[in-house]
Amino acid sequence: MNQMRPRSAFIPLCAVLAALVLSAPVLSADLPLQRITLYSSGVGHFEHAGNASDDGSVAIAVSREHLDDLLRTLTLEAVAGGLVRAVDYTVEDPVDRALSRLPVAPGGTLLSLLASLVGEEVAVGTPAVRGRLIAVEPVRSFSGPGAPGSPGSSEESIRMTLTTAEGLRTVSVGDASQIAVTDARLRSRIEEALNLVRGARDPDVRVLTVRTSGAAGRQLRATYIREMPVWKPTYRLVLGDGSEQLLQGWAIVENTTETDWENVMLTLVAGDPVSFRMAVADPIYQRRPVVPFPLIEGFRPPQFGDAFPQAPFVAERSAAPAPSMAFRAESAAAADSGFAGRGVEAAADAAAQGAFHRYVVRDPVSIRAGGAAMVPIVQQRIPAELISVYDPGVNQSVPVSGVEMTNTTGAALSAGPITVFDRGAYAGEAVLRYLVDGGERLLSFSLDRRTEVDRRVDAMPDRITTVRIDRGIMVVTTLLRRESRYRIASRDAARRTLVIQHRREGDWRLVSPARPDQEYAGGYRFRVPLSAVEIRELVVVEERSRSESVGLSSISADRVAFFLAQREIPQAVRDALVRVRELQGEVTTAAASVRTVEQGISDIEREQQRIRANMGVLAQNSDLFRRYVADLTAQEDRLIELRRDLQAARAREQQARQALERFIASLRVG
Repeated sequence: MNQMRPRSAFIPLCAVLAALVLSAPVLSADLPLQRITLYSSGVGHFEHAGNASDDGSVAIAVSREHLDDLLRTLTLEAVAGGLVRAVDYTVEDPVDRALSRLPVAPGGTLLSLLASLVGEEVAVGTPAVRGRLIAVEPVRSFSGPGAPGSPGSSEESIRMTLTTAEGLRTVSVGDASQIAVTDARLRSRIEEALNLVRGARDPDVRVLTVRTSGAAGRQLRATYIREMPVWKPTYRLVLGDGSEQLLQGWAIVENTTETDWENVMLTLVAGDPVSFRMAVADPIYQRRPVVPFPLIEGFRPPQFGDAFPQAPFVAERSAAPAPSMAFRAESAAAADSGFAGRGVEAAADAAAQGAFHRYVVRDPVSIRAGGAAMVPIVQQRIPAELISVYDPGVNQSVPVSGVEMTNTTGAALSAGPITVFDRGAYAGEAVLRYLVDGGERLLSFSLDRRTEVDRRVDAMPDRITTVRIDRGIMVVTTLLRRESRYRIASRDAARRTLVIQHRREGDWRLVSPARPDQEYAGGYRFRVPLSAVEIRELVVVEERSRSESVGLSSISADRVAFFLAQREIPQAVRDALVRVRELQGEVTTAAASVRTVEQGISDIEREQQRIRANMGVLAQNSDLFRRYVADLTAQEDRLIELRRDLQAARAREQQARQALERFIASLRVG
């Protein structure tokens, strides 16, 4: 059976409170925008300057979104006379706090609004039924077969109960019902609540009034920080003959403010000053604790929490980004037929600014609101060498083509993408991390299929280097050695340099070659010149020491035999180990004698138990009983002798162990 969807009278108030969205400039035209400094951390420093009005005031209109930043960072100066007196602006309570004392709440319904009016006088319907509201309740009515609408449909309404001069009246309220509040003050409070709800959703503007005093026509300068898109540098590196190559840089600047930038001086800073957001525009209330009425309670034994374990701090290593795998273009086009970076001049001057570097654009720029522009900031030749780099962590067999460049532009290069052109042809792309002035950087932009590298690691036999014994502890230092062999197959006769990037592991130290061509945080770099179709090999030898402590008091005979078999063991240590082995042999022999005597005593005691069990069932005057008596007598005599032998054997074992311990304790070798 089909049912109509019930029509509800619970209408959300937000549908009634929709407001127009306003847009406004950050600062009014009283103070024209003069200068902008954009930082790579995502903030901008704006500077305005202009004349105060006749009454000495300047209006600053700021959007609600950026009001917090302006209040935190606003600076004001009265230039050429005058004095800044105060800054006035309107404060609003947070909407939830303001509405807590009013009859309207965001997201409320007609039912909740009417429920908040219980006790007030209202007029309902036409003609109006007047009375004080007593109760409000939802009502659902169903229509049966044959009634208007589809079978089984239902409708929802609100039933209001009023007390009138004639008595109690109930009135049903539906979609087209008319309800009026007769109290003018209550109507004003409802209007105030609606305005608050609309204002909370409306991205309107706040007007700050700067009040000054002094001579007429005085100038005022205002600066502030606001959130801005990160200015993005992009670079082009043009490779050719010679040791210096052309680096071209462009800065992408975006105007996401509400006003056009017209003839504004622009500065781009490569640096990351600390900046944050903090709500300071709206009132902030400290939440006070709710304290219960003091009562005297019985004493309870305290429960103390367990202490947390002190975990060691482990520094995380950030993974290096994988280089670009674009194929290097092998173009033989002439320089004048490809990109060479001609006809471009840097529009900015580079200069240091404390810990930062900045690019000051020489001429004013104009960018419309919502627009963007590209400004050339670098056009200079820098030292750069085309090389190939092999790193087994990047590719097991194929090197990457790269560039080793030095920043000699006079300023730091902010992080950004870099496109590489080889003799005018596109060769690949890389990502340049922040590079200080004078810094060197190795970039990779494609695979070098002309070269193949095979890496093999061979472990050499361990070699004992030092052995020393001190008070029963023998410390053995062993030298571990390994060889990393890089077999390089060059399939191109072009002259080039292959850089082998050998990663450092743990405490392995470099032995051969004696010194690397370059050392970096993760290991070593070795340069291998290639100039023909050939096979070359680079062998990197590394060593590490390993120490082992051995307690001579518990060392096994097999371990002693192992150390005696090592040719590197010094003679003094060898003699000491031989003596330890002899003394251990005496201890072993004495212990074996003790076990032999103990076994003999145990055998006799078991035999006596058997004899006594048999004697229990024999007559005492029988021959076998008399024989058992004779055997027990002989065994008792033997037990006396064995117990005397056991005492002597244990004494000899004790003496042997003491002799071994005294010898070990007195050892000082190495």
